[in-house]
Amino acid sequence: NGVLIDPFDAKAMGEAIDTVLADETAWADYARNGLAGVHENYSWTSHADRYVQSIEELKRRSRPAPRLIPQGRPRLLTVDRMIISDVDNTLTGSDEESLRRLFQRIEEARDHVAFAVATGRTIDSALEVLEQIGAPEPEVLITSVGSEIYYRRPSTPDRSWERQIDYAWEPAAIREAMAELPGLYPQKDIHQRRFKLSYDYDPKKAPNLWEIRRHLRQRGLRLRPILSFQAYLDLLPIRASSGLAIRFLMLKWGFAADHLLAVGDSGNDEDMLRGETLGVVVGNYSPELEPLRKRPRIYFAEGHHAEGVLEGIEHYDFMGQIKIPEEELA
Repeated sequence: NGVLIDPFDAKAMGEAIDTVLADETAWADYARNGLAGVHENYSWTSHADRYVQSIEELKRRSRPAPRLIPQGRPRLLTVDRMIISDVDNTLTGSDEESLRRLFQRIEEARDHVAFAVATGRTIDSALEVLEQIGAPEPEVLITSVGSEIYYRRPSTPDRSWERQIDYAWEPAAIREAMAELPGLYPQKDIHQRRFKLSYDYDPKKAPNLWEIRRHLRQRGLRLRPILSFQAYLDLLPIRASSGLAIRFLMLKWGFAADHLLAVGDSGNDEDMLRGETLGVVVGNYSPELEPLRKRPRIYFAEGHHAEGVLEGIEHYDFMGQIKIPEEELA
């Protein structure tokens, strides 16, 4: 039906397009084969036939199953929406009264709203800070800039996420390539993770983000660089980010995009704010997020820290009837 390529190999994609465009006979064959394959494999009749065959096969092989005692449904299956908040400078830095009102609001809605955090911190560091500020226990923790996902305590990692982001991840080769650049200094081991390499970034000496990305691509390395506050550079697998982690959770647990509210303040939150979800930028945001102001599903709050989170919740009436921006409805 066509030419198979690696979807992350731009050169191979270009060569495949050139090949097909240059050979009209092959193009016609691909089109004919594709239509035949659709009729054979994806018509309602063929789908129903395969479904019935599978059921019959399962019925022949089935044996009476032992009775299992229900252990209760995961809470993510019992709620219909989720608040996902950054930690540093979004929750931290708040006055005690604002935090108290925010956390009380979240607790009051626990029967239908899940609380989650997305942070550049490691899991241990995130849990420590959340305990210090008296936050409710999150249902989900997206940590290390989106390279790790955990569910509640005792912090169970999502292994399917790890398998998904492991693609083309070559940390040893990345470290070697980064050592060739000035103004970039590896952070302490405590900040390095299996799927995250972290550097201190000196803007006076280091190349800009575009130049770093080009340098790595020229060496055949596929990854995602994230720069925060013009001071910290995190390198992640090409399939990892806070935004992609949220999309993964949305699909895995069956959330509608407008039933997820992402809240952040800095550059490492940009990816999750740019997604299909509703977004809130708190008033004490970093200038790196200013370009998001034109996006219809992102609300820039005037309140800082927890006050901004509360303001965003009210703006969308998120605990009740969610309001979609009028310009998007139009």
